[in-house]
This record gives sequence, structure tokens and C-alpha cells, in this order.
Amino acid sequence: MIDFLFPPRCPGCGRPIPSSSVTGNPSSATGAARSCSRRSLCGRIASIPPAICPLCAASLPRTRYELNPDNPVALRLASLTPFHRAHSHFFYTPDSLLAALIHDFKYRFHPSTARYLGALMASDLAPHGYFADIDAILPIPIHWTRRLRRGYSQTRHLASGILSTLLTTSAVPTPAFPTSPASTPAVPIISDALRAIRPHRTQTALTPAGRLQNTRSIFRLDRRLLLDALPSPSDTPHLLLLDDVCTTGATVASAAEAVLDAIPGACLTILTLATPG
Repeated sequence: MIDFLFPPRCPGCGRPIPSSSVTGNPSSATGAARSCSRRSLCGRIASIPPAICPLCAASLPRTRYELNPDNPVALRLASLTPFHRAHSHFFYTPDSLLAALIHDFKYRFHPSTARYLGALMASDLAPHGYFADIDAILPIPIHWTRRLRRGYSQTRHLASGILSTLLTTSAVPTPAFPTSPASTPAVPIISDALRAIRPHRTQTALTPAGRLQNTRSIFRLDRRLLLDALPSPSDTPHLLLLDDVCTTGATVASAAEAVLDAIPGACLTILTLATPG
């Protein structure tokens, strides 16, 4: 009743946020603003409260890096760790709407914003079969002391948003992903196999070299726990390694190192929500 009388306002433009008007399609901002006329898109993330209005969701700057295997994020990570493919989905700048949303879910106890952005990201990617051959989603964790202060792990909520989309999405193969099957199965989120075994200071003010040193050997993977959680037994699982932001790639590379140390045959797809741009 309160939301009906006083609907939440979009932090990007100040418009009321219609609870049913959720879209991840960047190609039609006009259509996105018309009470979600594209029901197939809206249905994928309708169960997650929208953090912004459809027009602002449609206008968040996509990198399109998923279409380019040699994108800048992949090239940055190539010198740090082996992987199958890597990309960040959105650009952000310090004063952007996306930066404010990231700050909300990391520091202002808005985990639903992380779920919404994960679902929004997946609604862009799933129709192209991006997740079709993934065996499990592996959110990169924070140390338990930070999780205790924050109340949750934001990457776990990003993963939950992705999964909500996969549960209802039918993916259509495209030339960008020519081997994709006609549907995207839901994949498990394995959130307790990869652990941060020591805390590290915030990365914000560190140099690239300092970030690498700060995140060295901070993760450990429980091989047996992960393999037992897979839907099908495999010593060469295709894992989606998920994080919120990729700047230098130091945190992602450290997590990937822990995974490959425990499971040398694993195939890694690295996905982050955003990268500076």
C-alpha cells in the first residue's frame, strides 16, 4: 500500500519506479519506459524489486565486451591468469548512476540492488547463450570479518540475480555464440567452496602493483566440496567466476589462481558487473 501511494523514486532521474517495469534490453529505451511492453524481458526479473526505472536501466552503458574475445578486460587479465573468456558488462565512472548503485549494495545495505543488477546483466547475456555451457557459478567471496560487518556477500546476491534470470530465460543461439543450445539451463551457485582465508585492506587507494600484492594468496578452494556440488561429476568443470568490479584484475586473478591450483583442469569464464570506463 505504501509503495502504491508513494512509489519509490529512481535515483537516476527521479521518476517513480513501476514495480512491473523492469527491463534489461538496452536497444529500446522508449519501449522500456512503456510499462514494460516487452513482457518476455520483464518476466525474467519481475520477482526482483527494480532499483532504477526502465529508462535508466536501458541507458546504463554496456561494454559489449562479450562480443569481443580480445576486449580490454580480457587483455588485462591475460597476463595474470589463464581463462576461457572474460569480460565486464557495464562501464562506470565515479560520479555515474552505476557507481552509486554499486556503492549502495556494498556499503549501504542494499543487497536487492545487487540482485537486480545481476538479473539485468543476465537478461542481456542469456538470450545469446552466454551461460549455456556453464556448470556452476562461483561468486568471489569477501572475508568473513567483512561479511559480518556488511551483513552479506554482494557477489552472492549478484549470482542470485543471474540465476533468477536463467530460471525463466530461453536463449536463442546467435553468431556471437554459435554453439549455444536452444535453451539455457539453470546452473547452481556454489558459494561455500571458495573462501577468503585472510582479510585484505580496501583496494581503492592502492596502485596496480599494490593491489596485486594486497590480494596475493587470499583465497582457497575446497576441491571436494565444489566437485560434489556440481550437477554432473567432472574433473574439468566450466565455472563462471563472478565479481562486482574489475579494475586491475588483481582480486579476480587471485581467485582464479586458487581455483586452478585445486582443479587444474577447470575452465574459467570470468564475469564482472562493471569496469571503469
